[in-house]
Amino acid sequence: MQLINKDRTIVKSRFEMPELFLNTRGVIFISKMVFHLCT
Repeated sequence: MQLINKDRTIVKSRFEMPELFLNTRGVIFISKMVFHLCT
């Protein structure tokens, strides 16, 4: 039960802070695109 509750808490915290999670992925994606274009 504790493991399931822990997983739900992690998922909930991710949904509560979607901007930070999406911005982090977006920055990495943009960085890769820029690096690919510059190379």
